[in-house]
Amino acid sequence: MKSDQINELASALAKAQGAMRAAVKDSTVRVLMKSGGSYTAKFATLASVFDAIREPFAANGLSITQLPSVQIEVEDREGGKRIYASHVVVETMMLHSSGQWISSDLRMPIDKDGPHAVASSISFARRYALGAICGIATDDDDDGNGAQGSTASAAFSGREDAKTKSKGVMKITKGPATGVAFPDATEEQLTAFGNYVRRVLDDPTKMQHRDECIRILNAIEAEITGRP
Repeated sequence: MKSDQINELASALAKAQGAMRAAVKDSTVRVLMKSGGSYTAKFATLASVFDAIREPFAANGLSITQLPSVQIEVEDREGGKRIYASHVVVETMMLHSSGQWISSDLRMPIDKDGPHAVASSISFARRYALGAICGIATDDDDDGNGAQGSTASAAFSGREDAKTKSKGVMKITKGPATGVAFPDATEEQLTAFGNYVRRVLDDPTKMQHRDECIRILNAIEAEITGRP
């Protein structure tokens, strides 16, 4: 949704975006998978996103407001059963000093009971909605698992590198990236390891290493797909 005119807002936003720095990915999340493995990912907290936009927005007459609400839906089914579904809806509005505005609603499910689950969904929705409306990439993570409760456990670490604490993650065993966990490896490191695996699999004289490569590939597949 938007006001009748957004020309002044658009001009101010263009100037603000030209001055904005990238949001610092200042936290990590370690997600435990059903297969028993885990992976880590970095993301920019809500505070970090606000840090990135605060001065450019203030200098150009822009401001942000976010209004959360909780919706409960009831569905009647045969047999007299009633199904309840809870969602958080965050309305994010970008305002300009001229009175022009744009807004967007983001709906986020709440899969667990209790205030912590509601707060987690609100924070998650606010962060993504704020990044989207301002044009800032906030993460390369799967942090949504923490809000949706879709994994067995998720441990968040603020301004700390959780890579050094993760256990049970498959690691690269050959090449210059030996010891690097697969979820943390760069594309070049993964390509180099993949080339090594390909050479071993194509050489029947390296049967012992070939079996090890197959074991590792099966373990990687299990961790990615969640299959045992």
